[in-house]
Amino acid sequence: MDDRGAFERLAEHQRKILGILDDAEALALHGTADDAYCVGQKRWELLRAVTNYQYHKHAEVFDPMIARGMPDQIRKAKELKANCTKLGNEFRAYVARWTQSGVCDWQVYKPEALELIKAMRLHMAREARAIAMLMGETAYTRPIALAV
Repeated sequence: MDDRGAFERLAEHQRKILGILDDAEALALHGTADDAYCVGQKRWELLRAVTNYQYHKHAEVFDPMIARGMPDQIRKAKELKANCTKLGNEFRAYVARWTQSGVCDWQVYKPEALELIKAMRLHMAREARAIAMLMGETAYTRPIALAV
C-alpha cells in the first residue's frame, strides 16, 4: 500500500467534495424552489464524488489495512469502514428521497440540505484525522476537511 499516495488521493477527493458542498450550500442559502433543477444536478454531482471517494477509501486505505495492519490498525480500519458505509448509505437514501419527491417545499428542503452539508464536512474532517493517524501520516496538515 502506497500510504503517501493514498493519503494524497484522499485529500484530492475531499477537496473535490468540499467544492461541491460549497456550491450546494450557496444554492441552499440563496436559492429558491425555482432552483430545483440546479439543486438536483448538484446532488447527483455530489453523489458521484462521494461514491468515488468511498471506493478510494475502501480499496486503497481500509481494505489493505484490514488485510495487513497491526491489530489496533485493523480494528480502527474496520470501524472507519463501517462508519463510511453507514454515512454513504444515509446519503444515498437522502438523494433517493429528494430525487423522488422533488424539491417542492423549499422550507423543508433547505434546513435538511444544510444539516447534511454540515454533517458531511464534520465526518470528512474527523475521518481525515483518523486516517492520517491510522496511516502514520506525519506530514499531515489541515489541507482538507479540517477547515470546517
